[in-house]
Amino acid sequence: MKNSKKTFSLWRQVLGRCKERDAPDDSYRIVAWMRVFLSYPLIIVPAWYSVDYFLSLSNHRDLSQVFLKIWVVGHALLVVASILAFAGSFKATGNLGNTVMRRATLACCMLEAFVSVMVGFVLGVNQAGSYFLVFLIIVVYRAVFPFRYAFCTIIITNITLVGIVSWMYTVPGLVEVIANKPPGFEISSVDFFANQLLFPVVIFLLFWAVNYVVNQRNIAEAYLTDTVLSRYLPAGLVKQASQGKLEFDHAPEARQITILFVDLVGFTRMSRELGARDVSKVINRFITEMSELAHYQGGTIDKFIGDCVMVFFGAPDAMTSEAQAYRCVEMGRRIQERFAQIDWGADLKARVGIASGEVVVGHFGSNVRSDYTVLGPAVNLAARLESVCTPGRILVGEDTAARLKDTFEFKKVGPYNLKGVGDEIYAWEVVL
Repeated sequence: MKNSKKTFSLWRQVLGRCKERDAPDDSYRIVAWMRVFLSYPLIIVPAWYSVDYFLSLSNHRDLSQVFLKIWVVGHALLVVASILAFAGSFKATGNLGNTVMRRATLACCMLEAFVSVMVGFVLGVNQAGSYFLVFLIIVVYRAVFPFRYAFCTIIITNITLVGIVSWMYTVPGLVEVIANKPPGFEISSVDFFANQLLFPVVIFLLFWAVNYVVNQRNIAEAYLTDTVLSRYLPAGLVKQASQGKLEFDHAPEARQITILFVDLVGFTRMSRELGARDVSKVINRFITEMSELAHYQGGTIDKFIGDCVMVFFGAPDAMTSEAQAYRCVEMGRRIQERFAQIDWGADLKARVGIASGEVVVGHFGSNVRSDYTVLGPAVNLAARLESVCTPGRILVGEDTAARLKDTFEFKKVGPYNLKGVGDEIYAWEVVL
């Protein structure tokens, strides 16, 4: 955790964004539905019917009506943005709907701050209720949504305040009205200072305080998902965890999967010749290379077993049987190419065994410890094929070869006596 925080200066944690993560889709949907079904019926519509009461608070109704018209225009735009956000909140709209929902939510954020400030000018700038709403909007949006939402709210709020208050002081004809201080619009040098300088400063200070707290949360979440979970879970499950959608209670399911085992040949002899430190460097280099290749091909690293690595394709991200077989064999080809290019400091080669078939995939274990893994005959077949494979070669099972007969060239080899699989078992060697 400490190392993660050191990558961001204190100023960036306060003023900027660190490890920004977008809100889950459900957060946008909930806000869109609440705005349409709660905000308008319970707040906006009753407020509209109380316009005459608001205007009665000011003796200078003409000036209040100017701001009221601006408020109406702002709310008309807010209605449009709310409808767009609501329409995009339906899952049936897909990625396009999600994009519309997010952009409409950003527009709603800025417009809500704008119309809240307008309420203050309709009632009189000495009224603090609308400012509290702006504070609340900024806090909520920064805590729930990305940095830009709250920051845009601050900008639009301050532009509104500074622009309108300056306009009230400079437009001829209004200066005299303001100087007379009508009860509904008490504008004094103190009010001018508060609206032009004090309120913008206070609202920025609030934003920076909330932003610092949110950045601490983002840094912690990023450390847990990107640094910790990514070492123990497949990329697809890490993404689910970061979105709060990962569940461990689902029963394992049957799937068609393609499994790859890769093993170092010559590692035992090398271990006797080299010291423990040099051996650990070789193993780390080997695991790093295999991890990069698996990630590039879209495979899931199941486990590291000493100098052996197990990878499978087809879960948690679903693939067609042909696609997973192709990616798996292609990874095997790239493994042999990479081994030929790397100077390991010893005579090392790789054996690769691949098999396809129906397995059970899911979380296996207890509430204390569990692994995301696969179980089934295809796993055993892939492991046995790897054990009898010629160093520097790739052996695949019959199902895998049948799926790729038009893509790769194979050579039938065998028969083999594979423990736990059977006698007189033939395999297919990939012609490199």
